[in-house]
Amino acid sequence: MSFFSHTTTWKHRLFLVLIILVSLAVVFPAMYTIKRARQIMIEETQAKALDIAGTISAFLNNDIERYRILSQTADLVSGTEEHQYYEHMTAIFRSIKESSDAAFIFTTKYIDEHTDAYVLDGEDPDSELFSPFGSIDTMNPTELYTFQTGLRAVSDLEDDPNWGVFITAYAPIKDWRDHTIVGVIGVDYSAEYLKRFHQRVTILLIFGFAFFIFAISLSLYAIILSIINRSNIDDLTQLGNKRAFNRTLTDIASEAIRHKQPFSLLMLDVDRFKEINDCHGHLTGDKVLEHIAKALQLGLVWPKGCFRYGGDEFAIILPNCNLQQAYKVKQELQEEVKALNLEELEGKLLSISIGVAEWRVGIDLEELVSCADKARYEQKRTH
Repeated sequence: MSFFSHTTTWKHRLFLVLIILVSLAVVFPAMYTIKRARQIMIEETQAKALDIAGTISAFLNNDIERYRILSQTADLVSGTEEHQYYEHMTAIFRSIKESSDAAFIFTTKYIDEHTDAYVLDGEDPDSELFSPFGSIDTMNPTELYTFQTGLRAVSDLEDDPNWGVFITAYAPIKDWRDHTIVGVIGVDYSAEYLKRFHQRVTILLIFGFAFFIFAISLSLYAIILSIINRSNIDDLTQLGNKRAFNRTLTDIASEAIRHKQPFSLLMLDVDRFKEINDCHGHLTGDKVLEHIAKALQLGLVWPKGCFRYGGDEFAIILPNCNLQQAYKVKQELQEEVKALNLEELEGKLLSISIGVAEWRVGIDLEELVSCADKARYEQKRTH
């Protein structure tokens, strides 16, 4: 693995760690939200069933005389007025059932505390689930409550041994003339309906939380990288600072040992920089450093290997580069700097002194820097 891929790898690991940490922070609120969403869906389904039951109850109450006669009929004979009314109302119930996604819509009459009898049913008459007129069923506690109190009521998800798991809402059918409870209207919503609804909502929530996790992780990643970068960047030249140089030099040396590849180090400074500051001012000196930094970066294959070591000193790391190649780079960089022309220097040319050292097995990094520094001082004495 090269130094560049190594750098990319730790960034990938950082992003992965952030995703894991943010996910752990989000997982419990997410689970609570999904669980709460299910409860809200149950409550909304209960309210929907109650509204439908109440609406149908009001509709039947407006024609309570005909409904009461039908409810009290012992045998429903084809062709009679009661049968025609029954056919008409069951057709309406089927239409309401289809448009509301309800599993069942029906009316019953009271037989005793444990038993009721069906009057109207919105199920298809050809279906095995259809309850014919007068068929007997078991009275459940919620339905009995509505018969006894005349109040609307709705169950939680309850498992009926005959029909399955449903939420059922009941509304009374009252004869306003004598305030008799003639029957109740029942509206069922199945667990399957809730399951489908909940699955869709869960998928949306999962995608939403996934996007939230990714967005937060990406933001934290960018902030952390920005902090790391700023702590390793020289404000004036925008090159890596001495801290970044030491870290990069260690990483490059590790790669060189692993892959048995050479690398070279250039240590350089600006000739007569104190004179420039004294004669032209520190602002001009800063401008000189900025221009030299840009010139050095332009002359390198790997610009990120260039660092401001301190003051007017710079350091350049040349990965996979031997001493001969490093001397060639040195000459090219000196030419780049000589070509600079700053008006503030009033025609004076810039130059830099560069010391070159090649890393070899057995040389520690402090010795490498020292060798490059000595070579730089040696060249400066010849200027």
